[in-house]
Amino acid sequence: AVTSGAFATGGGGGSDDKDVSAYSFIHPPDQKLTESDEPLQALSGQSAGMGPDGKPARVKPEEELHDGNVCGDTEELYLGLCYRKCSLMTNGEAGIRTSAWTCCKDHPCGMKNELMAPGGPKFCHGFGVSDDGSCPHKPGACLDNEEIHMGLCYKKCSILAGPKFAHRFSGVECCDTTGLGCLMPSHIKLSKAYSVGGGAGDGDKS
Repeated sequence: AVTSGAFATGGGGGSDDKDVSAYSFIHPPDQKLTESDEPLQALSGQSAGMGPDGKPARVKPEEELHDGNVCGDTEELYLGLCYRKCSLMTNGEAGIRTSAWTCCKDHPCGMKNELMAPGGPKFCHGFGVSDDGSCPHKPGACLDNEEIHMGLCYKKCSILAGPKFAHRFSGVECCDTTGLGCLMPSHIKLSKAYSVGGGAGDGDKS
């Protein structure tokens, strides 16, 4: 295993604790990235990356901030958690979520017009996932250069540990595979520095 102390940070630069784009620490999904009371502001930012000056570009996700949806634009709220929209997962066939695992074609919903993903009711599988395929999460969003792990936003392993170790296995571990293979030390990079947030100090004070 490769070890380091830099894998436990977020993406922000830590310049302003009120500016989500400056988070340099891990954090829950932030509702300010998905819904806003500020008028005349439809998008919350640009995608992550490097600007033309070689400095980090804005890392806020592009989201419609005045649609009443506290989840990401491709997610829906169900019993307090954000799931990928049923309409997207069923190609428009069943757009009404009736449980963590089922989507319904139209009202009244019942067994005859409900769909369930193959494999049966499994949490964090099938229809029971967030937009990126991970477990459903609390309302809000992470920054573009972050990923959700166990309900918290971390800077992406692909950025911290390199493309080969793109799969987060824990707050301080990045893996070159998925599943049980990550229990093998040869597949892991380990570092406290991986437990960070993704804000890059982009200068956005909104």
